[in-house]
Amino acid sequence: MKRLLTIATVTAAVALAGVAAAQKDTRGVTKTEIVLGMHTDLSGPAATYGVSSSNAVKMRFDEVNEAGGIHGRKIRLVVEDTQYQVPRAVQAGAKLINRDRIFAMVAGLGTPMNNALFKDQFDAGVPNLFPLSAARSMYEPFHKLKFYGAASYVDQVRAGIQYFVSKKGKKALCAMYQDTDFGKEVLDGVQLQAEKLKLKMVETVTHKPTDQDFSAQVTKLKAAGCDLVVMGTIVRDSIVPYATARKMGWTDVDFLGWPPATISSWPRPRAG
Repeated sequence: MKRLLTIATVTAAVALAGVAAAQKDTRGVTKTEIVLGMHTDLSGPAATYGVSSSNAVKMRFDEVNEAGGIHGRKIRLVVEDTQYQVPRAVQAGAKLINRDRIFAMVAGLGTPMNNALFKDQFDAGVPNLFPLSAARSMYEPFHKLKFYGAASYVDQVRAGIQYFVSKKGKKALCAMYQDTDFGKEVLDGVQLQAEKLKLKMVETVTHKPTDQDFSAQVTKLKAAGCDLVVMGTIVRDSIVPYATARKMGWTDVDFLGWPPATISSWPRPRAG
């Protein structure tokens, strides 16, 4: 999904930039360049995701510029590091909007970060193009400056649970999620699907995006007898809990994640 979102982001940015280039007195557009902004994680817990996606966007814009740009204007991408922290995202957004005077925001990473910037961004008339978040708030409520085109976390979660329950016979549903807008969005999906299937949620555990030790959470989930753990996690907080479960010898469980966790579902570990 990340690759498709990146392609969609670049395509939409180029198309909108072309429209802007044909207009006069448009913020972020001069006779020689079109300025776009991106807030992402380059050095925090989601840096793997942020670095790769920002490099992909840069590469595509470089191709456009090498081909002559858009109506003779080169695209200049300004990337700001948020370290996957809301306060830093707010600072980055303020700089991009007010100092750099970007025409549009592209591929912004993180549900809480995008949500925190929407008001100031839209008040300034800056479109939000295909953020790297699948939260429903990326397109709801409707706003003419919101552009998005993928399945929501809620829909992804519900489809995954449906598969594991109907095909794998899972019955003890649990959730492990970040205590953020992103994590709570995932939890919503779990609760909605549990209600639909008339399943009881056996246990839930939370953590901060920067946490590194998940022994307590995994121990609690194991003690509850979970056979399916749905994860509202990104990169490190997906890998470490799984590794912790293996070290504990917890083998009769499946972990379900999606693109933010760089997985669709963890394979069941073998004993020994």
